[in-house]
Amino acid sequence: GATGWRYLATGPDQGTSWRATSFNDSGWATGRASLGFRNPVTTTIPATTGRITYYFRTTFAVPTGQPIQGATLRLVADDAAIVYVNGVEVVRHNLPTGTVGFTTKALTAVSGAAETTPVDFTIPASALTEGTNTIAVEVHQASAGSVADLTMDSSVVILR
Repeated sequence: GATGWRYLATGPDQGTSWRATSFNDSGWATGRASLGFRNPVTTTIPATTGRITYYFRTTFAVPTGQPIQGATLRLVADDAAIVYVNGVEVVRHNLPTGTVGFTTKALTAVSGAAETTPVDFTIPASALTEGTNTIAVEVHQASAGSVADLTMDSSVVILR
């Protein structure tokens, strides 16, 4: 998975500005993927009772050269996630259509092996630029009642 993820597990609703490439996340904690709690993870983040949404950000490089055909995103998200590349939504997994906010719950709870099993998604070439790209992931839980499991990991493979 990616290294050097910044994450916000205890802060308030971030609205939409946190997805933007220009957002200053220097005050967020940093850890290596996979991140989460209760499941086997590389970086344990704070578990907060009643929290629905957790935020994650990192950058990745797309080398210059041949035209970009697209990319494959390998994602582990317990329970659901929206992934943004350079501020544009590219993946929505286990969340309703339409506007998703800080309190939007996952459509279904993920359990067992599915909590740590990667799912592959296609990222269109139009979402990527040569050089540095920002990936932002918001992970949503299915329940706010207690501290559930949380796992987030992703990797991007550029297709040329």
